[in-house]
Amino acid sequence: MKTSTLLASLLVGLACTAKPPQWPVNLAHLHHLCEEIEIDGLPMTVVRIYSNAPDYQWQEAPGEGIACVDDVARAVVLLIEAADVQGSVDETQLRRLLQFVLAMQAPDGEFYNFITADHAINSGGITSKKSFSFWAARGYWALGSGYRYYRQRDPEFAQKLRRAFDLCLIPLAELDTLYPHTVEIDGRLYPQWLIHGTAADATSEFLLGAAQVLAVDPDLQLLHHVRRLCEGVLAMQVQEHPLLHNAFLSWPGTWHAWGNSQIQALTLLYPILQDTLLLDAAKNAAQFRAKQLISGPISHIDLASGETKSYPLIAYDIRTGALGFLELYRATADEKYAVMAGLAAASLTGANSGGEPLYDPQSGRVYDGIDATGINRNSGAESTIEGLYTLAAVQKVPAAVRWLGAQADSTTANNWQKSYRRGRQRVTLTWDPMNKAIRVDGDCCGGAR
Repeated sequence: MKTSTLLASLLVGLACTAKPPQWPVNLAHLHHLCEEIEIDGLPMTVVRIYSNAPDYQWQEAPGEGIACVDDVARAVVLLIEAADVQGSVDETQLRRLLQFVLAMQAPDGEFYNFITADHAINSGGITSKKSFSFWAARGYWALGSGYRYYRQRDPEFAQKLRRAFDLCLIPLAELDTLYPHTVEIDGRLYPQWLIHGTAADATSEFLLGAAQVLAVDPDLQLLHHVRRLCEGVLAMQVQEHPLLHNAFLSWPGTWHAWGNSQIQALTLLYPILQDTLLLDAAKNAAQFRAKQLISGPISHIDLASGETKSYPLIAYDIRTGALGFLELYRATADEKYAVMAGLAAASLTGANSGGEPLYDPQSGRVYDGIDATGINRNSGAESTIEGLYTLAAVQKVPAAVRWLGAQADSTTANNWQKSYRRGRQRVTLTWDPMNKAIRVDGDCCGGAR
């Protein structure tokens, strides 16, 4: 047999015996949630907001509508992230999702959020009215991601997205007039030039979109605003607190896991802005999130009272932790961050208080969360998209994906140490209270890190 023929046979044999991923990114339920509509004669795709067990039919959000920019923008980011894992993307669906985002943008750069059952914009609802708010931040994340994706593939469509993204400069200029003003609340100074004045969580979601644009275009005007927004986010980081040491507050006096994308955003922007303060702050905040891999996830902490809430655990919480770790791994090449990204994402695959997966790879459903009574088996847009986005990102990093499906070893669990196992592999996380840092050792990292 010729060498080339033998090599080809070996490659075919390896392909036939290669195991598919245990937790594949299944977009079937997302596709089920999608609906094709027309607005002003233009075909668009929306994502229906709720889907409840047991039949998982579409459900409307009372008083809000049937679909929103929040979820459609998330779907855009997911499809682009999953394209590498899936090998392709449904270009028609992606474009039509982006068309909906474009349709919900106002000429002043603000966004409406919801449409009602008759496809009219809900312009008056508190979660939908025109504003530069959470849904606008996510709208710009989608536009920035779409622009980067189509920049070489379809320059004409990319420029349409870029023109829409550039409208953010209008509300950003208004925020810039508040720099460097602060407000004192309960003895602490907070920046006033973030989205909603002090919303570091919404600001971090916008920065994820800005990072996509700046990664390919060094826009000086956008850079100016991004630097100031980053400065404001850094000012929201807590120092020397028994519960919140190094955490980024979401808004004055409050930390919550959902939307807490500061680690992910600042780490993405670090190589663009060449500012080591961003990376250092993200690494410090990662220790706060890492400690929860030992003590258990937290959904909410009140700065003044110290009140802590553990439930609900939702995919939106899991994403912000896992992908923050993942970006730190990419920025530093330190494998401990990849391990922690995989362990954080393993909450979706069973390493949680319920002991059951929140993700069903057969249907593509990501359940709506866990509370004190157990798993909520509804599977709406936010949960599905945030969970799949997390899994798609983790699938790209072998040092992280190997820990999907890991389970905590209860025999080692205490306030300072916890081990996780997956098959024969074992990793142990140990909290060092003196240095306020996590040590990772076991079957990873070439030893303790």
